[in-house]
This record gives sequence, structure tokens and C-alpha cells, in this order.
Amino acid sequence: MADMLIAVDGTSFILANRAGDISGGRLGLFVRDTRYLSTWRLLVDGRLPNLLTSHHVDHYSSLVFLMNADSGSLPPNAVSISRRRVVGAGMEEKVEISSHLDHDMEFDVRLDVDVDFLDLFEVKADYFSNPGDQVFATVPAEEAGNRNLVMPTPAGMTLVFEQVRGAYHGRVTIEASPTPVIDEHGLAWRVGLPGHGSWEMTLLVSLGVDGEMLPRRYGLKDFGRGRALRRSAQRPATHLSKVTTSWTALQRTHDRAVDDLATLVIDEPDLASGLPAAGLPWFMTIFGRDVLMTMFQVLPGGQGLGWTAIETLARLQATDDSPARDAQPGKIVHELRRGPAATNSGQFPYYGTVDAPMLFIVLLHELWRWSGDDARARAYRPNAEAILAWMRTHGDLDGDGFIEWQRRSPSGLENQAWKDSWDAYRYHDGTLAAGPLASCEVQGYAFDALSRAAELADGPWGAPDLAVSLRADAAALFERFNDRFWSDERGGYYHLALDGAKRPVDSLTSNMGHLLWSGIVPAERASAVGRQLLSRELFSGWGIRTMATDDLGYNPISYHCGTVWPHDNSIAVAGLHRYGLHAEANRVLTALVEAAQAFSDSRLPEVFAGYDREAGPFPVQYPTASSPQAWACGSTMLMLRAALGLEPDPAGNGMTLDPHLPGILSDLRIGGISAFGRRFEVQVDGDRAEALPTD
Repeated sequence: MADMLIAVDGTSFILANRAGDISGGRLGLFVRDTRYLSTWRLLVDGRLPNLLTSHHVDHYSSLVFLMNADSGSLPPNAVSISRRRVVGAGMEEKVEISSHLDHDMEFDVRLDVDVDFLDLFEVKADYFSNPGDQVFATVPAEEAGNRNLVMPTPAGMTLVFEQVRGAYHGRVTIEASPTPVIDEHGLAWRVGLPGHGSWEMTLLVSLGVDGEMLPRRYGLKDFGRGRALRRSAQRPATHLSKVTTSWTALQRTHDRAVDDLATLVIDEPDLASGLPAAGLPWFMTIFGRDVLMTMFQVLPGGQGLGWTAIETLARLQATDDSPARDAQPGKIVHELRRGPAATNSGQFPYYGTVDAPMLFIVLLHELWRWSGDDARARAYRPNAEAILAWMRTHGDLDGDGFIEWQRRSPSGLENQAWKDSWDAYRYHDGTLAAGPLASCEVQGYAFDALSRAAELADGPWGAPDLAVSLRADAAALFERFNDRFWSDERGGYYHLALDGAKRPVDSLTSNMGHLLWSGIVPAERASAVGRQLLSRELFSGWGIRTMATDDLGYNPISYHCGTVWPHDNSIAVAGLHRYGLHAEANRVLTALVEAAQAFSDSRLPEVFAGYDREAGPFPVQYPTASSPQAWACGSTMLMLRAALGLEPDPAGNGMTLDPHLPGILSDLRIGGISAFGRRFEVQVDGDRAEALPTD
């Protein structure tokens, strides 16, 4: 998205061109999964100005510098133009025009404006022609209805757009000062400037949903004050671990990730206040899988965020059977949406995920490990037991002891594990696998969830008989999985999945890294898995690909069949360290940090192309990658924790360290780590590493 100027705050964001204009395609001002402004184009004397430079200032604001184009009556570069913009459940903008001539002049300024109230799904479906790239379901666009209604106000004239579309009611008001002339295309002014004089206007965009105007979070008074406001608000994401190191690439990547997670945090009580949205631009809402994985990645520094995730997702846990939403009792929500399509479809909250339920138990147990909070662990026992019941019944479609999925909603997701694009599951020969599918990493998550639930049952739940039963289930799954999914071919590897006929989906993929993370791999097979992950076929030099190059479904720019995902790699790094494959893990960590430097602001995107590093000195961008994206932000945090061998120590009321760091990380400080209600700083100097209390 380097070609766009972006400002974002929670579910509010604007995608504009570098000159600050909104004009077609996927550009627009979006809030709550709805595009409000579809046109916002500034003209000076009938011409589009020429861009000098533009950049974001805070996460919610941007600044643009322009010069006028030659219009005949106005010579080129006669005036300079600045646009200061702030977004936050609405928008405020100030345009200032300054003369560089020594005589008076007159010219026209206008702002073309339009609103379409399109659902985010409709915008994306219209922009991308490939149905595989659509987010969820294509919803036919309807006529906008009663728009362009002009209403007088005490301050002059306000341009009002309004639409009622089934149960959805949207409203936009645009106020301007000085008072413009309003026509069917927008706002216009006749400007007279003295020599070396200046003129300015302010524009205020307010948004309404269901008859209520949304309170604006930020205004022009907040321009340039983002960091100060974030600190004063004590947003939960500001409490993440703080890294200091002389490895400047890692420092930049980590600092960018912490800032981005704070930017993505949603502050809307009726949605999921305090949690990060999944990613900009198409996923600025809560996704269960993404939230759970991100919260695991940022531990142990982000325990507050982790407990918020558990509380929110427990509240949203499915209690009924709803085929239209792929919901079953015990399932954890996949996706929340609130645009016109979601409001009118009855399909949201949507529950089309089979891995989020197990990840809920994984995160709950990990939070308990680091906090020792028995009361909280007991409070969520009913939610965890509902998941365990789902795993035994609805999750296992055919009673073979594996978790499978089969969508029931006609417009739901065809694939319901983390590789959820329609074509993600391919055999070695490139053909698509038919479901119901049992993906390998999902079985690993199930094993991990059973094992962790057993520890909770032995501990805070006080249910030793349940613990015995859960451990027996985990052991049986371990044996069953390793019998059915392992292959001695190609040097030894785990199949991607079992198809609907229980035949192996025999492609070689990054999912094996998740198996190491979950602990379902026998020790004697771990080195073979490590060799595969770091093989030339899977490891691009910038990271582990989602699919090996010698599988015929491989495509370096396929969403899940050949690209590199930072979060996927971070899980593999944690798994490699778990099995003592430290050199392999550090190769991946180093490659990802180096890759991050090629992207804007050293930000790891959601995904990038899987081309080999030998093809060029920088990784190739993926055209529709979210950036920032929550679990990409969490990647460096999980990799550092794994490299440090950082584990809670309940006996010592602290933590233990077993560091295996890349050589370049000879000095490292990580502050803000929490364990058992205490705060610590980890210090690494050469071969010495220790965790020191800071309170």
C-alpha cells in the first residue's frame, strides 16, 4: 500500500492517494466496515495540484504538500497547498493555500465529494476481479437511495448524505468554513489572494449509524500529538515488552510493531474494546483466531491484552447451532462485521473457524502459567469445557478422532483453518483437495489444548479425574496423528491434511512448523521436520514459504501456496527452539528481521511473496497484504521469547532463561515482562543472561 496515504484509528481509516484525494477503486473513508466517503478530490483553478510530498504524522493523521498545476490563468507553482487531516470516527481537514507571487490573484477552489455507503465486502469485491481474493461473500451493490440532501445550519450550509438500506441507516454530514457554494458535485469557493497572502478552509466530516452520530475521537487540535495522547490514555498495547539492542534492524522492527499494535486497538465498547483489529485495510475488526494468536505472541509482556481477549471471546462464544453462521455450541467467533451487508445478512457474528476453539484453551493456559491467577483460570473453565465438548462432537465430523471442517453456510468460508483461502489445500500434483478436510496443524492445536486443559484440571480446576481423561485423549491423538499424517517420502515429512476420503493431501508446507510448536512431533522426527523447513524448497532466504517449490500448486504470489507469512514463521521459530533446533530457528529469525527492512517503516506485512532471495536484494511485496497486521506485529516478540528460552518459574515467583540467540544479538534488554504479578527486565550481555525484577 505504498501508493496510498493512510490514517487509521481502530475501525476508522482512510485510504487516499499520495495527494490526499479519494477517487475510485478501493480508496475511501471507512468506519465500522462501511465506506462513507467515496470521492474527496481537491482542485485548484480546475486542475489537480502537483504532489510535492506526503506522509502520515500520527497513526490517525497525515500531511500533504502540493503545488498548483498550470491552468492558463494561474501559472504553475504560483501557490503552495497544504492538507492537514485527522481521522477518528469521522474526519477533520484543513487546507491552506499560500501565494508566492507579489500581485493579487483570483482563482477557484473546489472539493468534489460523494458518498456510497458501500459495505467493505462490496468495495473489495468490486476492486478485485478474482473471486478467490474476496473477503467473505459478494453482496450486490444497491442504489444509494436518498443522497445529496442539502440542509441549512446556523453556520451556513451543511452537505448531508443519508441512506436507509434494510436494517442499516447511514448518515454523513460535511461542514465547511468559510461557507462554500454547494452544487451536485460538492463544494466550491472563489478565492482572492493578495500578493504573498494565504487562505485556509476547514472541513468537518461527521458520520452516523442507526440514527446516532459517532463521537469523533480526534480533531485538528490533536495533529502531531499521537505519542503523547497514547501515553496519557494508557492504552493496553503500550504495556508490551520494550526492546533495546544495538541490532538496529531488530530495534526498528520491534518498535514499529509495538506502535502498530497500539494503532490497531479498537476503542468501541459495543465491539471488543481494548483488542487489536486483525489488519488494515480489509480486516479492521475482531477475528478470533488472529486475536488469540497475537495475544500468545506478545506474552509475557501483554497479559492485560491477553485476559481482555479471553473475556471478550468467552462472551461471544457460540451457544446455539446456526448453520447460516457456521456456529455450534462451544465454538469461538471467527469474525465480527457491522457494515450494511453484515447488518442485513444475519450471517454475523460468523463462526467459520475450527482452530480458534483450541487456541482459546492454549492462550487461557499460557496466561495462567505466567500469572498464577487461579481464580481467572477457574472462571473460564465452563468456556474451556464447552470447547472440549465441541472437539468430541461437532469438531470430529466422522468420529475418527480428528478435527475436520465442512462449511454449512452457503456463503461461508470453504476452508476454516488459518490457511482459509479457497485454493489453499492442494495435493503434490497441484489439484485441489475435496473436504471435509482435517488439516495437520489443527490436530497439533487439539493435542496442545488437551494437554494444557489437563494441567488446568490438575491445578486451578481441581478436577484430577478430568486431567487423567484429557491426558489419555491427548496420548491417543498423538499416536493416531503420527500414524496417519507422517510420510517417509521426500526425506520424511507431515502431510498437509487428510481429505474427505481420508487420503493424504501430500504437499510439503509450512504447517509442519506449527506441529513443532504444539509438541505433537516425536523427538526422533523433529530434526527431519527442521531440515524440511530450512530446505531450499521451503526456505526462501527471507523466510519459510507456505508451500514447497517442488509442489505443483506452488506459486510465489499465491496467498497460501508459496508466500511467506511472518506470523507463520514466528510459530515455526518457537517450535524449532522447543525441539532444540536453535541454529535453524535463528536463521529464520534473522531472515525475517532483514526482510522487514525492505518494507515501509521496517514493518513486517501480513504476507510477502515467496521468491528466492537469490532473485534480488529485497523481498517482493504481496499486492493485497494487510499492513499493519496484528499477528505480523507479534512475530518478533514471540521469536525473541523463544530464542531466550523464557519460561515462567512459579517456584521462584519469576522466570527462567535458556538463551540461544543469533550472534548479532550479543546485547539485548527486554523490559516490561510480567510474571506472577511482578515486573522484570531481561538483560543479555554476551554469554550472560538474567532476569532482574524492576518492582
